[in-house]
Amino acid sequence: MDKTKKNKLSRYNIIKNIDEKTIVYNTASGAILALNKEYSDSLNDLINTGTTNKSDLCKELSKGDMLLSDDVNELDKLLILNKMILFDQNNLTLTIAPTLSCNFACPYCYEKGRNYISMDKKTQAKVVNFVKNKFNNIKNISIVWYGGEPLLAIDVIKSLTMEIKAQLNTDCVYHAAIVTNGYFLTRDICQQLKDLDVRDIQVTLDGSKNDHDSRRILHDGSPTFEKILSNVKDCCDLIPIRIRMNVDKSNIDNVDEILDWIEKYDIKNKVSFYLAPVDNINNICTNCGCMDMSEFSKEEIQFYERALERGFNCLNIPQNNLGICGAVSVGSFVIGPDGSLYKCWNDIGYDDRTVGNLDDEILLNENLTKWLSYNPVHDDECKNCDIFPICFGGCPYHTIIQSKKRCHSAKFNVEETLNLIHNVKKCKS
Repeated sequence: MDKTKKNKLSRYNIIKNIDEKTIVYNTASGAILALNKEYSDSLNDLINTGTTNKSDLCKELSKGDMLLSDDVNELDKLLILNKMILFDQNNLTLTIAPTLSCNFACPYCYEKGRNYISMDKKTQAKVVNFVKNKFNNIKNISIVWYGGEPLLAIDVIKSLTMEIKAQLNTDCVYHAAIVTNGYFLTRDICQQLKDLDVRDIQVTLDGSKNDHDSRRILHDGSPTFEKILSNVKDCCDLIPIRIRMNVDKSNIDNVDEILDWIEKYDIKNKVSFYLAPVDNINNICTNCGCMDMSEFSKEEIQFYERALERGFNCLNIPQNNLGICGAVSVGSFVIGPDGSLYKCWNDIGYDDRTVGNLDDEILLNENLTKWLSYNPVHDDECKNCDIFPICFGGCPYHTIIQSKKRCHSAKFNVEETLNLIHNVKKCKS
């Protein structure tokens, strides 16, 4: 190491000794480095004295932003990069709800009590004009089809896709995704989505078959679990599908049964999946018992450990979250079926949370300013947190709307995640 140049170890290094190795993981860069005993000793010298005679170690640490120039303020750098992303006007993300109607009658639905309208032709034309008149120079556009159940309005998705794409510059990159309950996701519909450049599908399951079929039911009370899995099986070779597994205190004990069903339907490692804690929107946690993030993090890591032991490819290294969320980005809007504009999809249907509508200008009202002025550093805990680059203050909705902080699960299980990564690499080698 060049002793004339002042360097320092990153404050976002997570260092853990496992077996005969030392694992260094940087939460800002996502880089991981495994060191044998010789290099572990050199790393300890670097930690304790600021110097080491192993230039190759310093080179590798520098590659992963684990070793930095002494004059770098890492937190300030992250916040600047964050602002550059959030206020980049080359990108546009639209979450469009073509309908708020749904074929399910989930008892915890956060849209309960709202008008279940669908987007008419007049409003569709306004969506197209919104893109054409206000964002005609963008380089990237991302559409997320949302609801309600968006596949109830597949015709709206088709017409809007073609009309929006017709307004884009030839060098503008188009990407689309859809969040669906999966009940209408037949192979024919999936092929239509693929032809419309939908490149990612998220489908939700609620725990085991019994738990799911007691909640995510049709209006006549009929079950939906196996119909959804059958559709996923029929479609997963056309478009990548992610299964979101909603968990809470009432269904977490049986969540492993989903793995049994994934194997039964022969879609193991043909689809991806992840656990997600049920969120307390519309006070739904009074019905199912939501977990706090500390509780969820324990269940999460133990679930992935069991899934890995069964041969599921479900290990993800947590990455930085520089963009945080579209809700706090200047180039991201949620469009309701009536043409109302929002920043967060949890706000759809709440008239007092709009930031304008397609008839008028985007309103720089209190709703918009509180999202765009969002500060991810809530307190000294955030400022000094090792996993801040992954979390960036957690979900802005919780801070802005619910006035509370919701930390990322990595805060509580990052070291256990490193254990899993090490064990998986060990088994492969």
